[in-house]
Amino acid sequence: FPYTTLFRSKPQEVADHYLALNFDRECSAAGLTPEEHLAAEWAGSHEARILEAWTEDTSGKRQNACLQGERLRFKAAVAFESSVDDPAFSVEIEDEWGTKMFVATTAVDNERSGHFAAGEEVIFCVEFENYLTPGKYYPTVNVSRRGGGLDVIHRRRRMSTITVFGSTAQGGLVDLPNAATVERSPHHAELSRS
Repeated sequence: FPYTTLFRSKPQEVADHYLALNFDRECSAAGLTPEEHLAAEWAGSHEARILEAWTEDTSGKRQNACLQGERLRFKAAVAFESSVDDPAFSVEIEDEWGTKMFVATTAVDNERSGHFAAGEEVIFCVEFENYLTPGKYYPTVNVSRRGGGLDVIHRRRRMSTITVFGSTAQGGLVDLPNAATVERSPHHAELSRS
C-alpha cells in the first residue's frame, strides 16, 4: 500500500494540518497547498475572524498573570464577515508542552447559538475557577459550524499567554479543591488494645 508523508511536526500541528487538508473546502478550492494555508494560523472559511483574546478577573480588568484559585474570565472577540447560523465557539487551554488542560465550548449547552449577520462583532466568554497549577498556558480559539467542530470557520492557536502563579502546586496537572484526611481504622484500635 503506497503512501506519501506530507507533513512532520508536533502532534497538534499535524492534527491542524490534517483538518485543513481534509475539511477546509476553501483551501482546496483556491488551489493552496496545506503549507501555504497553515503558514501562521489556520484561517478556515473566512466567514468570521477571531480578532483578539484575553483573560480578565471578575471585575473585568484584563490581566496576563493570575493567582491560582481565583475565578477567571477568558474572552475572545469575533467579527462576522458573512451571515452564519448557530456557530460553535470553543477554547482549548494548553500548557507549555501542548497538553490540553481545559476545553470549553458552546456546542454542549448552547448548540443553537443564533444567527450572526455580516459586520456583527461578539465576545465569546468562558468563566471558570482557576485550578491550573502554576505555569504558562496558551489558549487556542475555534469558531466552527454547528456539529462536531470539524467544519472550521476560523481557528487561532496560542492567541495569548496566561501565567498562573501560586504556592500550592501539589504535583498534578490541575490542583482541584480537595480535603485530604487520615482516619484511624477501628480495626487498628482493637489491635493496639490487645
